[in-house]
Amino acid sequence: MSVGKRIRALRAKSGISNQEELAYLVGTARQTVSSWERDIFLPDGANLNKALEGIEYLHRIYHGRDAGPRHS
Repeated sequence: MSVGKRIRALRAKSGISNQEELAYLVGTARQTVSSWERDIFLPDGANLNKALEGIEYLHRIYHGRDAGPRHS
């Protein structure tokens, strides 16, 4: 499975229904997230990490397991 398909699958599995929400968490544009999910561009390491942390955070929020962001 490609990186873009993984990002999209994780986003959907976590209950994030749109790219805007993930883009906001990463600090990028919705079009950028769309490009990642379609494998047009790959996120750089920092943005990939932010995207995965954002997906994990929202997953915990939507499933009632967290009151705030995790700090590493």
